[in-house]
Amino acid sequence: MTASPVGGDNRGVASTPPRDVPGLGDAVLAAAENAGLGVFVTRLSPEVRNVYVSSRAAEIIGLSVDEAMAHDPMAMVPEEAVEELTALLAAQRDGSATPTLLQTHVVDPSGERVPVELGFSTVSLEDAPASVVFVRDLRQRRKTEEDLRRSETRLRALIASAPDGIVMSREREIVYANPAAARLLGVGDPERLVGRSFAEFLHPDDYRTMGQRVATLEIGGPALGPHEYRARAEDGRALVVEVTSILFDDENGPAVVGFARDVTESRRLQAQLMRADRLAALGTMAAGVAHEINNPLAFMMLGVDAIERMLERGGSSLEQLRRMLDDVRHGVDRVAATVRHLKAFSKADGATGPSVADMAEVLEAAARMTSHEVRQYGRLELEVPDGLLPVRGDAAQLEQVFVNLLINAAHALEIKKTGTVRLGARPIGEVAVEVTVEDDGSGIAEADLAQVFDPFFTTKPVGTGTGLGLSICHSVVTELGGEITVESELGKGSVFRVRLPTMRRALTPASPARRAPRSRVESRKVVVIDDEPAFLRALERLLVPDHEVFTALDADAGLALIAQESPDAIFLDVMLPGTNGIELYERLGRERPEMASRVVFVTGGSARPSVERFLAKVKQPVLHKPFEAERVVALLRRVAG
Repeated sequence: MTASPVGGDNRGVASTPPRDVPGLGDAVLAAAENAGLGVFVTRLSPEVRNVYVSSRAAEIIGLSVDEAMAHDPMAMVPEEAVEELTALLAAQRDGSATPTLLQTHVVDPSGERVPVELGFSTVSLEDAPASVVFVRDLRQRRKTEEDLRRSETRLRALIASAPDGIVMSREREIVYANPAAARLLGVGDPERLVGRSFAEFLHPDDYRTMGQRVATLEIGGPALGPHEYRARAEDGRALVVEVTSILFDDENGPAVVGFARDVTESRRLQAQLMRADRLAALGTMAAGVAHEINNPLAFMMLGVDAIERMLERGGSSLEQLRRMLDDVRHGVDRVAATVRHLKAFSKADGATGPSVADMAEVLEAAARMTSHEVRQYGRLELEVPDGLLPVRGDAAQLEQVFVNLLINAAHALEIKKTGTVRLGARPIGEVAVEVTVEDDGSGIAEADLAQVFDPFFTTKPVGTGTGLGLSICHSVVTELGGEITVESELGKGSVFRVRLPTMRRALTPASPARRAPRSRVESRKVVVIDDEPAFLRALERLLVPDHEVFTALDADAGLALIAQESPDAIFLDVMLPGTNGIELYERLGRERPEMASRVVFVTGGSARPSVERFLAKVKQPVLHKPFEAERVVALLRRVAG
């Protein structure tokens, strides 16, 4: 319908204006003109004709004032609105109730339809009814409204086609989600997310973190920068999602808008780069690692030979033998620690959840692993104070950071063939720990300083550097909320500073291992399945005084023993030839579930990621070689009950 009433006969009711006020009419007309309103006064009887047209009214309909005065008022009305407007004017003439405000069109001389808003009032003019009409040109308003509609349409299309998920929530419930959010969370239709919570897709350990961050935002905190969460889509996909959140306010009240990006593939590629960098570092440290193992192996072998000769000669006291065995055990502990650190370093793919690292242990491990590399060129000085607060982060990843920095510092001494690398740490109040890696080597050119943390940038000769080390250091540190900076002067050396936020609680120090006196234990049946005969003999010697032990070199022989003896505990090597330990365990789970619950997995480490993933999630205990006797006894008691 072209003409649409906007108000009724009561619209705009006000107090009666004062009469006989000199100049009132002129003032009203001037005010209307200033407000952009045109004014028509149209006599309704005996014929319909204009008796007054303001300049603004004439301008709106595209005529001069004189032309408008002579113009038939109904000629300006489009054909489809003539009948309605005629009825309206007739009702005014008869004094009937009519709408006082309506929207319609008028037609100018060029034929253009001009949208207008008309306000009506009836007066008596020379004893004949007349209509006073205020007219507002709606072209600009309609253009603005149309521009706004187009803008909203473009914005909605932009949001709908955005590659990142966009979710709006009120009271922790989703009220809008774009298609990308639906694809990300595996629900198909975005409407299926409405009424649900984004947090329900998160890993339980990350749910609380998101809740705390959103609560901070809701009480007026600043916009939340990117934060990564582990999530699981409805279709079962495991995801790493980076979410940035802002507070948004509209006519429906405040809402939290989250922008979610799937960074799963990015993190996978980053992990591959980190593994490549670790392999490069391990290659560099190979000689140092061999040194760390060969030194204790040397005195262990000498000690074992000496013990063997003493036993052959006889006459040695038990105290002498005990002291010599203590030296051998010290060497074993050193080798085990080196292997343990090497294994952790080689598999540091990032923590799967919140973790805490002891900075003193991290720095000492990094120094130990790189000491041989540094000593080729100069001295390594380590200054780590007692009582450092722990930091948030994965210890193995942080160890990789400082191994990279120490290796770089060592190589900076290569030209001088002498110098010092200093690794130090200090607390920054209770909020951070600052670690410095300083060398007095070749330094970095000022032109290169801005690029040292860029991926694949290196100043080393072709073939001697990947350009990934410092980039990975920067990535790890910044993801933990820390900062890494460098100061350097060519020919004088460099200082790298790493500042990491602390956890405001101390780590509980591990109690030194003490050998408990042997106590009487209940005898158990134990089956040990391993493809290393020497290991079988060693474990048998350990357990036989108190338990009945049966050994097997492969899965088939082990299955036969389990069927025959129904043991109380089963020590099962993961990497058996033929049927491996995992396959044997799964078979037991199907055929003898009570036996599967008595398994202790034994592993010396595996290069297969699938094996490591299995061991990380299996419910049965895992015994990592090398291990102490007390650990074996404790796990036997645990599974045997």
